[in-house]
Amino acid sequence: MRYFTRLLISLLALSLVVGITACAEDNDDDNPDESIVELIGDEDFSTLRTALEVAELDDILAGKEEYTLFAPTNDAFDRL
Repeated sequence: MRYFTRLLISLLALSLVVGITACAEDNDDDNPDESIVELIGDEDFSTLRTALEVAELDDILAGKEEYTLFAPTNDAFDRL
């Protein structure tokens, strides 16, 4: 189980390094009122939410800043 947790944290860290960038301010069609944590509130993203909590990134991504996040579903994590 510890191996799986470390694997998830490593995969999340890699995806955050590659996938999170500040969005341009001219992107008006996105909903700035929802944080990333709110957007991944669907049950299909429960593995990602758990990984964010373990990595202690959920508080950072709960803010109203604009980020781009590669957000794999539970099915994608299961296929690893």
